[in-house]
Amino acid sequence: MDTRKRRPVDIDSFAKVQKRRQYLYVDKTPQIARMLAGDASHVFLVRPRRFGKTLLVSTLEALWQGDRKAFRQTWIHDHWDWHSRYPVLRLHMAFRGWHEGYVLHTAIKRRLRILAGNAGPHLFDPDMYADEMLQALLAHWATEHNQEVVVLIDEYDTPITENLDRPDGLNDILDVLRLFYGSLKDSLDLTRFVLVTGITRFARVGLFSGANHLQEISFFPYASDLLGFTQQELEDPEGLGALIPLGAKYLGWSPDRLYRALADHYDGYLFARGGHRVYNPFSLIRCLHDISTPDAVEALPAGHLPNYWSESGSPGLLLRMLETGSDPALNRLAEHPDTVERITYDIRRPDLGALLYQTGDLTRVKAQGPSPVTDWMLDFPNAEVEQTFKDVLVAWQEQQVSWPELPGDETTVLAHAMRDAVRRHAVSALHATFNTFLRSAHHFLHPPPGMPAQTRSQGAWKHLLDYAVHYQALLYAAFTLMGIQTYGELPTVAGRIDLAAVFNDHITIVEIKIDQSAEQAIVQALAGDYPAHFAPRGLPVVVLGFNIDTHTRTVTECAKWVLGPFDLTRGLWQNEPFALPLAQTMALPAADREALPLREGLVHSRFQDNQEPAAHV
Repeated sequence: MDTRKRRPVDIDSFAKVQKRRQYLYVDKTPQIARMLAGDASHVFLVRPRRFGKTLLVSTLEALWQGDRKAFRQTWIHDHWDWHSRYPVLRLHMAFRGWHEGYVLHTAIKRRLRILAGNAGPHLFDPDMYADEMLQALLAHWATEHNQEVVVLIDEYDTPITENLDRPDGLNDILDVLRLFYGSLKDSLDLTRFVLVTGITRFARVGLFSGANHLQEISFFPYASDLLGFTQQELEDPEGLGALIPLGAKYLGWSPDRLYRALADHYDGYLFARGGHRVYNPFSLIRCLHDISTPDAVEALPAGHLPNYWSESGSPGLLLRMLETGSDPALNRLAEHPDTVERITYDIRRPDLGALLYQTGDLTRVKAQGPSPVTDWMLDFPNAEVEQTFKDVLVAWQEQQVSWPELPGDETTVLAHAMRDAVRRHAVSALHATFNTFLRSAHHFLHPPPGMPAQTRSQGAWKHLLDYAVHYQALLYAAFTLMGIQTYGELPTVAGRIDLAAVFNDHITIVEIKIDQSAEQAIVQALAGDYPAHFAPRGLPVVVLGFNIDTHTRTVTECAKWVLGPFDLTRGLWQNEPFALPLAQTMALPAADREALPLREGLVHSRFQDNQEPAAHV
């Protein structure tokens, strides 16, 4: 491949990429042919923003129109019936900044008039609705060309995602879109093929008004590499792989190091069991473009690849979700992918975990360990997305929580003190520094104070769960602000880890209790075998337990248990936590399990002196 070919940054027109021949093009026509060879003629596909959906729509437009010359250097050139040509109605629905239903309706009608061209005045009455205009245009083209029409609708959901934080206007927008998209069902006899793309699955809650003829292929294995680049495509010496030596040269890296860095930063999206992992195409192409000249490389952070997800992904959508009152839902980050693929939800209050999966902030990954319960889980696909997600969450969290107004650099001193306390798992220091931090969180911690843990009513427990989620999110943001690699709600066979902080020399697991005790938090983590998640890493593990009082909104107790490293030969931790075997422990009733005494060595922050108690060894 000619390495002088331009990287198609921000180019989403197949005709422009192919006909000018100066742009690099990765041939996806085998995957397109595989999609078209299926039984579905009316297809629904969701993928993250800037993942190549518009280029796919443009490619299909040229294909159905029979533009054979544009495909002369692609696989499908010799595998397509070029004798049949179809009229193509292509609608790009990226109406941004329009927040009222009647304005959106007017804009759609204007686009249909443009598509109709000179025939518009004869087809459309002035009082026609957009759905009626669409049906009239399809009927006209089918008659004029004596062929069924191909309909390609791109970014169908942009008017919705742009207005999730405007519930009043959203209702009118939904009414407009429901009528418009629903007219596709009434035009089945006029259409040869229909493709609807977007970043969300709002269609599953009736947005298409009974358009059950649309078959969703988003999570089918054969569609997993329809968009995005596979590792094989990246390493193709006649394609993207030809750019690697050049980029490695300017970075001063070996090609192998660059391949590893690209995989860590941009790879990892897996949209189906048995499918292909793919790179974010926008980020990968942008990176290969930015490292192709010495001047561009000099502007990059030393030793790091650029982060493009903030402009190519959906952090704006995440912020709008958080601003509507949806909690960060850290418990959704470890949800099973099969669950969120099937989930249905109210458009006005979407399930955040499922939405993050569809928008590419999360993807399916193989869970660690042999348990069939957690064979798959949701996690960040790569370092680029993880960092952007954390930056967005921290920025939002900073808007909700005010640090204490301390003179000079004392706020920075507090942050360093908190990080040092977590790193050293020093319970007395943790108690003091975390409480200083928590006292600054005024209105964010909204559940009413004084909800006793003994109260077993559903409403009371809901408040306690709300409390736990908010404190968990608060500590997650605090850990991230301190530069600690942090994970939330990692799954185990018996439960989920609230927080896990990963350091170079050890791992700290944090469990939070509300109006109970720090020892109960430790017991839950150990009885649930939470540390087993990290056993294969070979690092020492420390379990921290926090009890937070709803009256004072502070940590009243902080306890720890130092497990040490896991001995794979003996199958035991260096400091085993229970006298009872785990199976017997888990068989105990919940109340007895919570009361199970720990061995000697548990230390907590009831100590009032300045000397840190020795950890159990």
